[in-house]
Amino acid sequence: MASFLESITQSFTPDILGQLGKAVGLDGPSTAKGLEVAGPLFTSALARAASSPSCLDNLMGMVSQVGSSSKAGDLMQMVTSGASTNMLSGLFGSGLSAVTGTLDRKLGFKVGPLIAMAAPFVMSQLSRKISSGGLDKAGVARFLQDEQKTLEATASPATRLVQEALTAGREATTTRARYSNEQWNTVRLGPIAAA
Repeated sequence: MASFLESITQSFTPDILGQLGKAVGLDGPSTAKGLEVAGPLFTSALARAASSPSCLDNLMGMVSQVGSSSKAGDLMQMVTSGASTNMLSGLFGSGLSAVTGTLDRKLGFKVGPLIAMAAPFVMSQLSRKISSGGLDKAGVARFLQDEQKTLEATASPATRLVQEALTAGREATTTRARYSNEQWNTVRLGPIAAA
């Protein structure tokens, strides 16, 4: 049986790669390179979400929203409807821009839109794993934690890059939490006012 990461990789068929690349304006090699980090990125983010009961509830809600649809058209429609943006916000919170910014700098192109488009495909694969394994919430949490341990054991370049991006995201979330909304707007708009 394929691991979760392998099932994510296999879901990106050449046809889907072409559609995703065209939609975000990337050539084939850049699309493939961006999606190489998508699997480890989502696996790590999902495992982290599954470690908290409230985040696990949100995760299960996202999974049920996507279901186990295998039709690329249905999943692409989720991207255009904005559902994938909500999924990313649910997984990465206020650290999302730091995560994608780190990946953009390391990969040399804007990978954020591609990651957003990959979200429904990843959630669909998770839904299939849940259905085929008959997993309850506790089973989903164990499954994702096991997948994360397997991923960390590989220590591939993509895994190291993902860990660096996720660390940047956690640091950004911690920094943001120190400020009220009003203070954050002042900090955020400060450079514009100075210019």
